[in-house]
Amino acid sequence: MSEEKLRHTSNEPRRRHFLGGAASLVAAAAYTRAISDEVAARVTQGNDDAVQRVRSPDGSIAVTADVSSGTPTYAVAIDGTTYLEPSPLGFDFRNQPSFGAAGDGSSGPNLTVTGSERRSETEEWEPVWGAYDEVTADYNALVVGLEETEGPGRTANLELRVFDDGLGFRVVFDESFASNAGKAVLESENTAFAFADDYTAWWIRNEVTNPRFEQEYEETPLSEIPGGRRETRPTGTPMQTGAHTPLTVEAGDGDAYLSVHEAGLEDYAAATLAPRVDEGDTEFTTELTPLPDGTKVSLEVPNATPWRTIQIGRRPGDLIESQLVPLLSSDLEESALPTVDGEPDTGWIEPRKYVGIWWTMIAGSANWEYKSDDEISVEGNDPASYVHGARTERMKRYMSFAAENGIDSVLVEGWNQGWDTYPGDGTGLRFGVDDSYPDFDVREVTDFGRSLESDVEMTIHNETAGALPHYEEQILEDDIFQQYEDVGIRSIKNGYVSDAGLGIEGDGSDPTHNQHNQLAVNHHRLVIEAAAADRQLLEIHEGIKPTGEIRTYPNVANREVVKAQEYDGFGQLSSNVDPDHHVTLPFTRNLAGPVSFQPGIFDITFTDDRGGQIQTTRTKQLAMYPTYLSGLQMAADRIEAYVDESLEVGECLQAASGDIDGFVTLDEWRNAFGTNYVAVDPNRVPSGSSVSFTVKDADAGTYELHLRYAAAPEDNAQRVVDAGRTQATLRVNDSTRTITPAFTDYWDQWEVFTTEVELEDGDNEIAIELDYDDSGEAFQGDVGGFNLNTIGVSEPGAPSPVPADYEGYTPENENFDAEPEFAFLEAVPAAGWDETRIVDAEIGDYTVTARRKGEEWYVGAMTDEGGRAVDVPLSFLAPGNSAGKGNGNGPRGPKYVAEIYSDGIGADYESDPDPVRIDEAVVDPSTTLLASMARSGGTAVRLRPATGKEREDLPTYERPEQDLRYGIDDEADLGEPFITATGSNDGDFVGGTTVAIEVDGERAAVDNVRLPPGATDETVELGYVISSIGTYDVVLRDPDDGSVLESGTVTVAPGDLVAEFDDPQGDDHGPGEYTYPTSDDFRDGAFDLRSFAVYEADDAYRFVFEVEELYDTFGGEFSPHYFVVYLRDPDRDGGRTTELGDLEVTAEFGDPWHYRVAASGFGSSVVDADGSNLGAPETTVDFESGTAILSVPKDALELDVANAEVLPVVGSEDRGTFRNVAVEAAAYTFGGAKEGAAENAPRVIDLLTPSGVDQSEALAYDANELATLPFTPL
Repeated sequence: MSEEKLRHTSNEPRRRHFLGGAASLVAAAAYTRAISDEVAARVTQGNDDAVQRVRSPDGSIAVTADVSSGTPTYAVAIDGTTYLEPSPLGFDFRNQPSFGAAGDGSSGPNLTVTGSERRSETEEWEPVWGAYDEVTADYNALVVGLEETEGPGRTANLELRVFDDGLGFRVVFDESFASNAGKAVLESENTAFAFADDYTAWWIRNEVTNPRFEQEYEETPLSEIPGGRRETRPTGTPMQTGAHTPLTVEAGDGDAYLSVHEAGLEDYAAATLAPRVDEGDTEFTTELTPLPDGTKVSLEVPNATPWRTIQIGRRPGDLIESQLVPLLSSDLEESALPTVDGEPDTGWIEPRKYVGIWWTMIAGSANWEYKSDDEISVEGNDPASYVHGARTERMKRYMSFAAENGIDSVLVEGWNQGWDTYPGDGTGLRFGVDDSYPDFDVREVTDFGRSLESDVEMTIHNETAGALPHYEEQILEDDIFQQYEDVGIRSIKNGYVSDAGLGIEGDGSDPTHNQHNQLAVNHHRLVIEAAAADRQLLEIHEGIKPTGEIRTYPNVANREVVKAQEYDGFGQLSSNVDPDHHVTLPFTRNLAGPVSFQPGIFDITFTDDRGGQIQTTRTKQLAMYPTYLSGLQMAADRIEAYVDESLEVGECLQAASGDIDGFVTLDEWRNAFGTNYVAVDPNRVPSGSSVSFTVKDADAGTYELHLRYAAAPEDNAQRVVDAGRTQATLRVNDSTRTITPAFTDYWDQWEVFTTEVELEDGDNEIAIELDYDDSGEAFQGDVGGFNLNTIGVSEPGAPSPVPADYEGYTPENENFDAEPEFAFLEAVPAAGWDETRIVDAEIGDYTVTARRKGEEWYVGAMTDEGGRAVDVPLSFLAPGNSAGKGNGNGPRGPKYVAEIYSDGIGADYESDPDPVRIDEAVVDPSTTLLASMARSGGTAVRLRPATGKEREDLPTYERPEQDLRYGIDDEADLGEPFITATGSNDGDFVGGTTVAIEVDGERAAVDNVRLPPGATDETVELGYVISSIGTYDVVLRDPDDGSVLESGTVTVAPGDLVAEFDDPQGDDHGPGEYTYPTSDDFRDGAFDLRSFAVYEADDAYRFVFEVEELYDTFGGEFSPHYFVVYLRDPDRDGGRTTELGDLEVTAEFGDPWHYRVAASGFGSSVVDADGSNLGAPETTVDFESGTAILSVPKDALELDVANAEVLPVVGSEDRGTFRNVAVEAAAYTFGGAKEGAAENAPRVIDLLTPSGVDQSEALAYDANELATLPFTPL
């Protein structure tokens, strides 16, 4: 068989049989893949040597196939060094012997080589869209015929293709493998990957139900990838533990980089890799995702495995630039496409950008499900506080913003009926155009989008909740995708959220299969093809990993299949994505294909006092766009975060878009236009807090100011009720006066307050402020008492540009001008790149990516939690180096304008993440830009051909140089910076110098000294901090040559010690009988409290928990622990002796408590005994010392801590509450509760008790009484 036949016949149309109906197994179960006769034909001619070798066209990669032992193996050498030692190939079947290597280490009947075929070819691909406009790669191919030397006498072919950047191989089975009703049923594929050494690897565990791929990558030696056998949900089917692919390794000391994955996954189970032995192995074998009966794949034969791929590079960036995976995938599947004049039509497949009604649910308080007021009331809740996210009015606002800011579409989630069955069986979810909730109209919003000056489409959401037959029925029988095309919808985000697995049998209401099995693979193929037929782009969430479909089905714009930025949003920004994750993904998950990461968050802190924050600077968010390839690229934030603080006379603006200083925004009450509003509440913010706006280009004179607000007369702060009015300060430029908007009926009843203001010529500043004094016995000043939603300015007597009513609102007068840095997001293409270059990178540390579209280049540079200064040579701009063209060719090549978006001076992802500096300069191919990045920061650059005028007017870029000296403080507060740098920056742009920081002889971090342009003798603090108590030797080094820049010793303390208590070791058994959950996630000693201490710093109280084992197992800041300390003032009245119920501690208290400080790895809180939210403690974790430190601002607690009493308890967090205790322990449930009294068992595993009180006594309970917990005086 010729390689030419292999290349073309493997891409012929394949058999597809999809049956409608949900009464039985999913329609996708009927799908079968077929290969051509040419591919399946036996190889009986040519060289039949048992050992054969094929090399890459450049000769650098050699692959050796060896059947001399009777079991086929392959080995891979790069530049003469073996990186994959002889690795067995084989399969176990049901009802027939193994073929080749068996899963138990034995082998089936001996195999012999019947012949071979060789060919050298060029693979060409012209992507519809992708990282390149065309891809061409040479490869050498070897096909080896295999036959058993004894019964049953089966034959197969081993195909290998070796490119200059890696290889792929697969096995083709012929009809001799038919055994089970004419099919071959695989019980295991035993393809091995025997790495030659214990290389550094980046991996995630091969979970096939939640969390699936939604994990952060570990960086460990290969031998630390866990093995062993486990049961998988939902059926308890056993599976070998290991790692998902892509699995990326660094071999030697950066000598080579390899990434193992697969291409062309079709009618087969997704592959993972498992260590051959349970622990400490560097040889891995393929572990296919199981079906419920334990088998892996059922194939009609002849058939073939997916390609097993190994990408190879000499530098990390080579892996990203490689197109090996799509080149091994099938060509464009024209039969799935609609036609125009009889020809397949791809003209509708264009990458696009979108915003969405999504973040307000993910990170905010809005809901997917619509509920009537009666439904909410029956449930015992307040209808006013139930916010439904998807509303027609809100959609029109998002569409208007999109039209004005270069965004193509708007995603809306929660538009459709049936969310009352989510999460759950999902069978109530409906997806037809007319299946929307009462407050959303698909036809109205799509018509509105077409009426705008720039058309804006609707991106529709199909959340299946894992009920596959139910979804397939609506696709195949209700023709929902055709309905979408009819109303102008061209993109779908579909999802499969079901933690326990997919429902494939019956109506899909009950989980029956994991999410990566063969039937799931085929289901996605069905949906992809049906979507293509009706011109729908797909963004697939909770699906299977990409394996080259960008070539075969370019309507798959991206897949999530990743721990994406939504994890930073859950729970009011739970801060759950580490900074190194952002710069690890390009070399791991993203090698598989386009990704939905949800970049573009501008409101990094959510401007509130709940939860955490996004773990980046704003500039890093910009840099994600050139870095992450995606055909549907999201600007994920609420649009209010993108809009600037300005408006003109006759316009209105959402208050949340103002310049907020001190105030917080909330989203707890319905009918706010943008869901969020500014809370004018002195209980939450300090005096002097303000939100300000700029009225642009006004003529001097009298105008009317309109404020849309709500203020409940009774359900308000007590000082407002006592005052009988609201009150705030209105400032117009330098003039101030008091305003007292009247009470409204309730918090969801918004009215418009109007007052006259005097404006000057030009720009004017209007601000709402709170000025008060609460230091004395009586509160004086502004009591606040209202929520500010919208501001508008009009001519006297003109209608208000902002209405009071929500229903029917259209944003005809609303300002949507975006922040200056949004210009980069507007300009950067969604995808469809012509060229991609990885300028510089280190896996998990930093990346610099350059991509070209037409004549423009876009650069994204990102770093991990360490600040970095990275040089970016622009040599790719040179003629002949790219297809780009600059204007004004000079002695150093074409001239471009570099629009440089940098982290602002002083920016830091934790302390000041928002500032963005924008510079413009003329550059050419000889220029080296400096990407000066703050911690978890970035740099984004747009490079466009310079006009003649720009060459004259703009400065020429010259790399800034800095002259520095360093200092290390002798003492530092816990978590506070202690390293300074002083010096000068001689350039016109932000400077940067990377510094390596060693602590006690080990490199702890890198940081970046960033001085402003023209700085002289300026001192800055480095952001690095130490989060554990002790004395440390610190050395600062030049990271390039290792020279010492400064050294010193620092003592780190959390403040003055108030009290410290030891707790006995080994008493982590509650009242005495508790046992840990049986899952390995619960390590011995995890909840064993060893000590508790209280410290007082200048502005905070610090509560220090020490446990025997502190770690993270579930992907939080730490987990599975829950640390809580109750505080009481013995001289104070009030408080409560019962719990609030939100944490489900299941206990009472011997004395009233006044405050509770709580922290898990997924959220934290400070509340008083009434349940009022007083903010969140800052949590500092040190796994090595087993300490978690909860820092609470002093002004949050009216407490003299030295005279207080404390009750620290340790439990396990489970979805925001303390983990349950049952009679018998289970995988995720404590055991040891008393028979007949389990419902009263305290969920406290360890606690501090006062002298003379035994823990068993403190936690004693029975069927009639809860445990009564005692306090310990300080």
